[in-house]
Amino acid sequence: MEGDGVEQSDEEAFKWFAKSVKHGHARAQYYLGNMYYFGRSVTGDYKEAFKWYKKSVEQGYDQAQCEVGCMYSSDDNRGVEKNYRKALSWFTKSAEQGNARAQYNLGKMYYFGKGVARNYGQAFSWYKKAAEQGDADAQYYVGMMCYSGEGVAKDYKEAMKWCLKSAEQGHAKARYRLEWMCYNGEGIGKDGDCSVNVKAYRTTPLLINMKLQKYIKDTKNQKLLRVNKGQ
Repeated sequence: MEGDGVEQSDEEAFKWFAKSVKHGHARAQYYLGNMYYFGRSVTGDYKEAFKWYKKSVEQGYDQAQCEVGCMYSSDDNRGVEKNYRKALSWFTKSAEQGNARAQYNLGKMYYFGKGVARNYGQAFSWYKKAAEQGDADAQYYVGMMCYSGEGVAKDYKEAMKWCLKSAEQGHAKARYRLEWMCYNGEGIGKDGDCSVNVKAYRTTPLLINMKLQKYIKDTKNQKLLRVNKGQ
């Protein structure tokens, strides 16, 4: 675990969490679950991790609720049998407490229709809540839904705004979408110019190659047009 004014030590952290959980501390139960989940100073054990997360969620701890939701929605049955309905329930409990990651995961459940009927409006609503808290994945999905008009009116400027926020945090897919939008002049104004921040993304090798290919294609089309006109 990360040290706070002291030398970092997973062993010491585990010892203190183990002592604290005896007094029923929800946060310590959650962190002890993390140590079993990730195998920090102890042999990794998903079932033991789930046991401590469950003790924490019984006290309403939002981060543990989110982790229980993740374990129920996992494709590889980590410590518990996959159950999308239970995952949805725990994500909802956590999201309603303002947990950004749970809000993002709840958005995914609604977007892909897992444990609930697909609902793009609900998906966008929960993605947006998480995005406003700075979750890069949620910002990307908000941008993509604005781009495609799923669950919200199509709006390229909003799409660019959210993809930019996500890309600035290093989100690769958001950066690619941002480049694509710049390349196609989507959401960047009638003059085809990007904002100062977006211009930084226009110098990547991928976009340079895309612009070159477009230049070659446009040049060929212009030559064919002149030939057809007998010039």
